Amino acid sequence: MPDTMKSVGGQRSLFDGDIPLKLTKKVRLIELFAGIGAQAQALTNLGVPYEKYKICEIDKSAVDSYNAVHGTFFIPTDITKIHAADLNVENTEEYDYILTYSFPCTDLSKAGKQRGMSKSGGTRSGLLWQVERLLQEMKELPQVLLMENVPDVLSENNKKDFFLWCSFLESLGYTNRYALLNAKDFDIPQSRERCYMLSWLDDRNYYIFPQGKQKTRRLKDMLESYVPEKYYLKPKEIESLNLGCVADSRRFYRQAFETVKGGNCECGDTIDAFNMRVNKSGISPTITTRPEGFKTAIIVVDEPIVYDGYNGTVKRNGGYVGTLTTNCGADLKRNGQGVIESTTRIRKLTPKECWRLMGFDDESYSRAAKVTSHSKLYKQAGNSIVVDVLMEIFRELF
Repeated sequence: MPDTMKSVGGQRSLFDGDIPLKLTKKVRLIELFAGIGAQAQALTNLGVPYEKYKICEIDKSAVDSYNAVHGTFFIPTDITKIHAADLNVENTEEYDYILTYSFPCTDLSKAGKQRGMSKSGGTRSGLLWQVERLLQEMKELPQVLLMENVPDVLSENNKKDFFLWCSFLESLGYTNRYALLNAKDFDIPQSRERCYMLSWLDDRNYYIFPQGKQKTRRLKDMLESYVPEKYYLKPKEIESLNLGCVADSRRFYRQAFETVKGGNCECGDTIDAFNMRVNKSGISPTITTRPEGFKTAIIVVDEPIVYDGYNGTVKRNGGYVGTLTTNCGADLKRNGQGVIESTTRIRKLTPKECWRLMGFDDESYSRAAKVTSHSKLYKQAGNSIVVDVLMEIFRELF
């Protein structure tokens, strides 16, 4: 078994070097499978001087969002059609290169097809081996590589190919260390465990993965104060609602409401409609590329609803009542303002909330929202990496 096994969990081993791994030169970032640029965002948040040097991302909408968020002008590119010359790793005596590769998890994750990532399999997850080709073509190698993927990269079905990948990197002179890290341990209220592997060229160095930080935020802290009605689930939608990730959406929908009827629900709770349970941990389930379904957090919201006596309607006003008159409460039926308290409702996460749960600030989301549809913003969040976890990984390098 490869020496990489000694690096599980972020603890030093007897085989590690004596010098902590630190980057002291100008940094150039290369993001393969770049998505919306979580790695770039992490370095930006840390205040590390770096150059957004190259990216490779085939999804045009993701590149549009990347450019909007980071102020760049990249174009979509297919990793099977680029070469080392396109990445242009040079002058490594002057620059420290960080190359990241969060290759597709489509054929690895339990939610996917589980067809694996072998070289000959022809799967999307097998695009990992395009990174092998690019590294083999390079005359100078990046000093640091960072991989991110689902924990199933280490499963019985995939570990042979994973260790084959590790052995290849070792043949180039890289030392590998990997660990499973969960976003909920880094003050992001989302249960999102991922495998991260850092590889570096100098075997005199050692690296220890961060163990997390103090938890202060709960899911309710990430929610928008006012959410349009379209995100709320209504009984009359049973016939038309397509949850996408379940075969019998009507049954799941009814179960969700039955769960809420049981009471004892608070704002920020989530619903496990399948098992008829309310999750009160304050932690969101893993954000996926299809947040419109029950796979993603269904929020239980407890908020006042305003009765408009003038128009005879009940509506949500984002915490505001209508204009108060001289008899605002005397004749509720005619023109008073009534408040229905403790109304429990169920809704989906909004795209902005999904981006918040991936560590992106609202300004970044707003920039992306100007060039990308809501459905694609959902997908981009589900495909991304949690920025706060990346920040702590990178923090150890500077």
